[in-house]
Amino acid sequence: MLNTFRQRAQNEDGFTLIELLVVVIIIGILAAIAIPSFLGQRQRAQNAAAQSIVRNAQSSIETAYVDTQDYKAATFIATLTAIEPNITFAATAALTKNDAVQYTSPASDSYTVQSKAVSNRNYAITRTGGGTFRCWDTAAIVACNAGATNKW
Repeated sequence: MLNTFRQRAQNEDGFTLIELLVVVIIIGILAAIAIPSFLGQRQRAQNAAAQSIVRNAQSSIETAYVDTQDYKAATFIATLTAIEPNITFAATAALTKNDAVQYTSPASDSYTVQSKAVSNRNYAITRTGGGTFRCWDTAAIVACNAGATNKW
């Protein structure tokens, strides 16, 4: 048995071209399967991050509302920033950062908060007298209402 191992160690034969080609083809097939799957997971993670930041912003808004009883207060964005310093609140924002949200309040009892994912989707939560709606769109301003088609 030991002699067999010694003979193989002294033999200088390498891999044949066919063996190397088979290994390269197998690696190529695995890469062709894994790379698109990875990219899809990455985009879903970026979308989930944008959804999460909008939900966190909504929690901050509802917390601040308890004190002011008005979503349209002049110092509301400063109050939101004090409650959740990890989120950048802005009345009008280009929505280019993952940790920034655009907050608008057309009336004292309603608001819309939205964030842009890296995948170019804008996720929004709108609260009106008719309820709270969550939706997404690729448009710059997302209009969430009861008839919105892209709900999440």
